[in-house]
Amino acid sequence: MKNNVFLLIFIFLIISCSVQNNKEYEKIEYYIDSIDIDTITFIGYHPKNESSSLNQYIGYKGVDYAYYVDYLIQHPDIEIDSIKSLLSKEYESQTLQCTGIIIHTEPHRVKDLDYDTLTYNEIKEIKRTYSEWWGKNKHLSRKELLHAYKENPILQDPYQWW
Repeated sequence: MKNNVFLLIFIFLIISCSVQNNKEYEKIEYYIDSIDIDTITFIGYHPKNESSSLNQYIGYKGVDYAYYVDYLIQHPDIEIDSIKSLLSKEYESQTLQCTGIIIHTEPHRVKDLDYDTLTYNEIKEIKRTYSEWWGKNKHLSRKELLHAYKENPILQDPYQWW
C-alpha cells in the first residue's frame, strides 16, 4: 500500500512539472511561430543617449519575437509573461546587452555600424533555425535550456545579434 501511495505521489509530481513547463513554453513557442510574421515595424532597443534619429530601426516584427526567445532562454529566472515590460525597463535603464537587431554578417551587408534590413526569406530562414533548435531542446528545464544555448546559440552565421 505504501508503495502505491509513493508511486502515485511521484507520478503526480512528474505530471505537475510537465504541465508547468508546457504552460511556460507555450509563450516561447508562440514567439517562435511568430518570427516569420510579414509585418514591417519599428524594432530593436537602441540606447537613448544617442541621437534621436538613430533610436528607431525599421524591420520585420519577427526580429523582436526572436529577441524575446533568446532573452528568455538566457534569463531562466524571469517570468515568461513579463518579457515585454522587463525589456522596456532594461531599455530605459540602458542595461540591455545588444540592440535587438539581427544583422547579416557578410561584410558587404554591414556598413559603418549601420545595418541592412533582412529580407523576408532571411526571416523565414531564421524562424526555421529557431524551430529546429527548439525542437531539439524544448524538453529541457529553463536552466538546462540556458546551458544548451551557451553551448550552441540559436542564431548562427551568417546572422548575429547587433
